Amino acid sequence: MVGEGEVRSFLLRSRILANDFVESPRKMYGELGKNLVVDAVVRGKVIDIGDRRVGREGVIPYLNIQVELIDTSTGRPILSSFHRRKGDEFRTAMHFGIIRTRSQLMAQVADEIIVFDFEATDRLGNKIRLTRQEVRVKSSEDPA
Repeated sequence: MVGEGEVRSFLLRSRILANDFVESPRKMYGELGKNLVVDAVVRGKVIDIGDRRVGREGVIPYLNIQVELIDTSTGRPILSSFHRRKGDEFRTAMHFGIIRTRSQLMAQVADEIIVFDFEATDRLGNKIRLTRQEVRVKSSEDPA
């Protein structure tokens, strides 16, 4: 896994614009994968974002996003998902836990997307589970 900062830095150094990914996705994702030594890239777009007034709760933000995992060798989606969240979905007790701002909600949803367990199969066909932290450690230990 590499951070967003490394991706942005690569795009700036290479003078690649977002539109370049639309016009020639295989080439652009291929360069990204080769330079950052990754097999896939997560990309997403905000479908809808806003606030709604909910009775005593006051103003609650909502967010709808689409997220795709893109294979860097082909430039094609490996999988795609749609996330719809509202700030009041995170209530724990009474009014505690309610997210009140769009930026807090976006950060929470990003954490939900990023913090998941990877499930894979090793060379012998055994299923293995890796947490995000284990993947990060293993990928940083791999020789470049």
